[in-house]
Amino acid sequence: MLLPCALGLAQEFDAVVSDQNRKPATIFDEIPDAAERRAFQALYQERDPAKRLDLAERFLRTYPRSGVLAEVYEIAAKTCIELNDYQRALEYASASLKLLPENPLLLVSVADVQARQGLTQQAEQSAREALGELARFARPASIPEQGWPNLKRQLEASCYFALGRAAAAEALRAPARERGWDLLHRSEAYLSEARRLNPGDPEIPYLKGLTDLALGRQDEAGADFAAAHRLGGPIGSQAAGQLQKLYKTRARPGTTFEAFLARLEAKQELSPATKPVENPASPEPLPAYAGSQACRACHADIYEHWSQTGMARMFRPYRPENVLGDFTRANEFYEGDDGPWQTGRVEGIPGKARPLFARD
Repeated sequence: MLLPCALGLAQEFDAVVSDQNRKPATIFDEIPDAAERRAFQALYQERDPAKRLDLAERFLRTYPRSGVLAEVYEIAAKTCIELNDYQRALEYASASLKLLPENPLLLVSVADVQARQGLTQQAEQSAREALGELARFARPASIPEQGWPNLKRQLEASCYFALGRAAAAEALRAPARERGWDLLHRSEAYLSEARRLNPGDPEIPYLKGLTDLALGRQDEAGADFAAAHRLGGPIGSQAAGQLQKLYKTRARPGTTFEAFLARLEAKQELSPATKPVENPASPEPLPAYAGSQACRACHADIYEHWSQTGMARMFRPYRPENVLGDFTRANEFYEGDDGPWQTGRVEGIPGKARPLFARD
């Protein structure tokens, strides 16, 4: 179950500012070099996956110190997923997450790919990190407010689906007599939560049906396969094949397949609602910071000495008079420049090649 890869293209580069800005600056405006900006824009606008991947790799070779490397690595990762090149997808995703680790939209895709590839421990870790970030962070500014609740539910469903797939794969990897029944039950709970969050995805009840079969719950498996069959698509066809197998072994003599299917669907409608699974990555509330004032009463001398240090001054509330230096002018730094210390100050000497390196 993969969310459309276009999700990452359409919503992560629209704006990089707060909701309150009336004229959101696009990420293109943050790229000062004109050639680099055109290259990134061409990459962003390309819709053919193979061409997009080629542009991404060319960008990475040409601009290895770009300020948008995390975004380009992410585009490359999601494009590789579209092309079913999962190994390279994970490599590019890892590079993006090293630069920008708090990216739940990418982590969700990574967790799904890892689960599909049998990397169960990594998939579980990625899914839990994504769930924690979805619970902790507010809506990204680039996503419309009215669309965020539904998208967030789908992302959470994808996380629980990855957790369910990973748990089932780990359980079924062992011999039958050593099978991890606890893992299968855990998988069933994760998949039930995924279906509660996203009832329109047929892959969720299909995998839950396979899990129920492994647990010996053929009636429950039949109800799950019937739900997947009703939702249609390629997974619906696979579910129909599973239903035919159950029909041959479970249907009463003289019962038509249609009547057998109707009974399973009725059973699904009458089944009690599943209790929501507790988020395995729910963030715990952070303790309040006591502050240096809490030490003053018992350690007055130490407090007074510390209050005169540079570290203490860094924690003072902002006041213009406390700022040392003028950061409104001459605040850009370029590669290739030299800055020798002369007459008590740094003298900037422009170099020949001057790509922008940093801005205060």
